[in-house]
Amino acid sequence: MTACVWRDNTSSIPTIGEPIRTGELLELVEGVAELKIGENTPGEALVRIEGPAGVFIRADGRVSFQHGTLTIKSLGSGSDIIRIDAPVGEILLDGQSSAGLVSIDDVHELHLFDGRGMVRPSLQDSSTARFRLEAGEAVRFLSKQGRSISPELFEASISSFISARSSGFDPLKLGDDYRQTVLDSKPAIYWRFDELEGDASFHVPNEGSFPGADAQLMGEIAWRRYGENRVAEIGKQGSSSGFRSTSAWPPKSLNAYTIEMWIKPELFHHGEVLCLHDRKQDPDGRFDHSLMLECLAQHWLTPLETFPKNRFRFVHRTPASGYVLDGSNLVSNAPYQVRTWQHLACCKNGDRISLWINGELVAEQNDSTELAKNRHIVIGQLYVTRSQRRFIGQFDDIAIYDRCLSQTELKTHVRAAGRVSQSPQ
Repeated sequence: MTACVWRDNTSSIPTIGEPIRTGELLELVEGVAELKIGENTPGEALVRIEGPAGVFIRADGRVSFQHGTLTIKSLGSGSDIIRIDAPVGEILLDGQSSAGLVSIDDVHELHLFDGRGMVRPSLQDSSTARFRLEAGEAVRFLSKQGRSISPELFEASISSFISARSSGFDPLKLGDDYRQTVLDSKPAIYWRFDELEGDASFHVPNEGSFPGADAQLMGEIAWRRYGENRVAEIGKQGSSSGFRSTSAWPPKSLNAYTIEMWIKPELFHHGEVLCLHDRKQDPDGRFDHSLMLECLAQHWLTPLETFPKNRFRFVHRTPASGYVLDGSNLVSNAPYQVRTWQHLACCKNGDRISLWINGELVAEQNDSTELAKNRHIVIGQLYVTRSQRRFIGQFDDIAIYDRCLSQTELKTHVRAAGRVSQSPQ
């Protein structure tokens, strides 16, 4: 369904159109993958795995769910024909059913969207021999050291599962009122995506005060409309895509700035949202960064493995550097939302840097260094010249200021978009 990253193992890497061998353990690091099981049998079903997650393909073709999140839709008919092994026990679904499974740490859930289902708990000391569900119901089991706590019944939530949401989920409608609210805050750079200018080299005009800083297109950009509002969709054409500023910014070193935007990540992944890097290229072809705003995913055996997974990360670096942990690193206190619009802002005000989501402060720390002048601005990938660490998702209304916006201003911008300013938790 999306670009996928699979963890290396001794088995083959999954390939589109090729069967998966039984006995194979599939560890999906990033992305959303769709598998068909039981083809041309009464137990035929579609399984969508949401990375990070793991499944095991049993010898009889059944899926053994190891961890993470997945959804399953029965394509057959009858009763009790889809069976899935899960950490909580055996899951049974009748024909024409659809459901979602969650198994993260000590939390195990079954959400039944359509049809009927049943759980046969396998945890020690389970107080329930079996648990039946009807459409719209969900059950949660908590476990600790293999021991089960009494199940909790609640309402099923299809929107909690990434694969159940389309890319058009959660429409964003930024009209003239929002545009005027941003312009009243006097941005140096303001890129909307309603119109393109130019011929062979298309660009988004800058509506801010800094001259010449238009956003030039790089790669294949898709466009999506929500009513009268048009947004940019990048990274989904099989290669990196994005924008670059047609002139360097800022014209002088800054001790205060703000970068704000609306963003909808397509999936949990490590992608570059926006960065500012040096104009001088290193001998190895890379550039040193002064600022990075990015999505994190789960990392193994890299310096980033110390950070929580699936968070927004803001990096301020002076002097500019290419080493991943240099500078001041801020990481959001909760995972970002996938296929849902969020207002994202990073700020510096004197000796303090901060990260904001939906008008709420999520991280801050001291840093007295100034942002270096004359930086390349890049959106959607790591460098101007190299398509690395591509972002996959949608952007709208990017504004850059040579001052720090107040929390009141950030909240005003969120409300002007018809959204409620609230904590992401």
